[in-house]
Amino acid sequence: MYSTSIAQVARKALALVARTGMLLAFGFHGATALAGTCTISPDATTVTEGATVNFSATTDVKGKPAYAWTFEQGSPDTSTSNSPAVQYNSTGTDLVITLQITGKKNSPANCSATITVDPAGGGNPPPVCTIDTPANDVTIFEGDSVDFAGTATDNSAVTSFSWDFQGGSPSSSSAEDPGQVSYATAGTYTATFDAT
Repeated sequence: MYSTSIAQVARKALALVARTGMLLAFGFHGATALAGTCTISPDATTVTEGATVNFSATTDVKGKPAYAWTFEQGSPDTSTSNSPAVQYNSTGTDLVITLQITGKKNSPANCSATITVDPAGGGNPPPVCTIDTPANDVTIFEGDSVDFAGTATDNSAVTSFSWDFQGGSPSSSSAEDPGQVSYATAGTYTATFDAT
């Protein structure tokens, strides 16, 4: 009779261990949080210098979400608000906004967006001008020439070029690649290149 009771207790203990093991396994898999998602919604994606952009976000993160924003060239450049207002005082293209939202039941949700800030007044930024030739400062003898060439890039078409050759002949040019410019007198001279 006694031995039978021991056997029954042993079977119950084994059954309890088995059930506990199943519950622990279930609890482990259930603790793996699903990644949350989010979407950033600015009230404008292209603004001018000095403008303020209002940001909001949608998310499926559960519980009480916590927000962590970053704003490239923005003021402020970080925020923990769910709907921050950010001022942009300098121009830039594809300025990055990032957001991480954390909650109690999800792993963090991460998302990003970009905006463009144009010059105040709606103007187009000036072309970017590069003197390709010569690529560096050069030293020549009196009467020798230097070959000049340049490149100008812009968001829209470049319509005119302007070179100024201090001490050179010719002293100016409206060509993108003006070619040979001679220098008859010894000295240190500067060449400048602009475009519109």
